[in-house]
Amino acid sequence: MASWARALKDRGLAPRIDEPLARHGFWRIGGPADLWVEVPSTDDLRAVMALRAPLTVMGKGSNLLVADAGIRGITVKLTGELREAKLPGTRGEAPGEAPGEEPGEEPVAIV
Repeated sequence: MASWARALKDRGLAPRIDEPLARHGFWRIGGPADLWVEVPSTDDLRAVMALRAPLTVMGKGSNLLVADAGIRGITVKLTGELREAKLPGTRGEAPGEAPGEEPGEEPVAIV
């Protein structure tokens, strides 16, 4: 994990080790992310993915419940140009709540 954090710092990102995910979700529950990083661009996301670490992508946190055990690997919060990304072939938008969803539909997941 230290090598992942170092690689992200070298890229100019600010990774945080053992970041409490309760700070980032609507329900304010959940254990820590092994490594948390906010990713503002597609190039930065590609760099995170190139590390070949277990990866969880988080949106706004409104449809997120995290176990007390937390999330292993790298947890990415999409920011900047990725904050309002649209996924082709879906009814909703990513990340976070999908404004076009009908009641009872499953939320859009980015995993």
